[in-house]
Amino acid sequence: METLVTTRGFLKVTIFAVVVHLLVREFRQRLDADVAVMIPPCARPQPVGVDVTGGPYTHGAVAADAMECSAIGRDILKKGGSAVDSAIAALNCVELVHGHSTGLAGGFIMTIYNKETGTAQVINARDRAPSGASRDMFGSNNASVRFGGLSVAVPGQVRGLWEAHQRYGKLPWRDLFLPAIQLAEEGVCIGKALDKAIKKNLEFIKDPKNHLCDVLCDENNNVMGQNMTVKRPQLAKTLRAIADGGADAFYTGDIARNLVKDIQDAASTTNTPAQQALDFALIGSYRHLQSSKRKALYEPVRHTKGRPQGKKDLDHCGQKENCGSSRS
Repeated sequence: METLVTTRGFLKVTIFAVVVHLLVREFRQRLDADVAVMIPPCARPQPVGVDVTGGPYTHGAVAADAMECSAIGRDILKKGGSAVDSAIAALNCVELVHGHSTGLAGGFIMTIYNKETGTAQVINARDRAPSGASRDMFGSNNASVRFGGLSVAVPGQVRGLWEAHQRYGKLPWRDLFLPAIQLAEEGVCIGKALDKAIKKNLEFIKDPKNHLCDVLCDENNNVMGQNMTVKRPQLAKTLRAIADGGADAFYTGDIARNLVKDIQDAASTTNTPAQQALDFALIGSYRHLQSSKRKALYEPVRHTKGRPQGKKDLDHCGQKENCGSSRS
């Protein structure tokens, strides 16, 4: 999942977000669960007219993974926010619309081009293995690599967004979460992409120990599908806590403690070195920044991430006939 925000000002932001499958209770904090609500069929917003781009643009443009999220990013720009502000708000929205692609439990890689200095920075907020992890901790159980408590990495998304905002944000941190909080409380319409992901994981969702039916099933325990509305009141509470308390609200306190407990409960064994390290790492800090000192003076330059995703992007681009160098 990729989000692009470009403005007439000095910042251009590209985010490559990844999702980590956590067998935790959707940040429930041991409170009431999110609820799938049966209401009349909904419809995702669709572009209107022939020219869906709406260009040319004189101030900026936002291209997110969902139309409503692009609109949220656009509105942030209109309020005087930076490209980074816009990207953060749009990414928070995408977590609700395409929760299978990104979320608080995952991470991202953000490329920020600064026109004033002619340099690019990359914030690597990918999820990281716990400090107690080892090559042989999964043993012969290949399934535990993808499922269960031992498969969970330390989330980097919230700390990475905080770092980006501290460096380049203009609007208050809290304002960047309010649109997503409203969506979570009022409900999001399930579109084609999320519906496809749900169908692909039906058995996993139905398994009671995964607690996903708390979110994606109706009152009759039927899995939700396309054009049905899902409300996320508990996720709204978590987002509000982060909006009010910053990144530390996620990595310390009740949220962190309950996440660690849920992860340990999901593991086949408890108190392993890897899980103990996860407890420490999750409540600790996360920060990683890479900078490019090369200035884009004359020739077109493609600013991309480093490993692991940067090379994949360039390889993918090399397979496209019309994928030329991009200007900033």
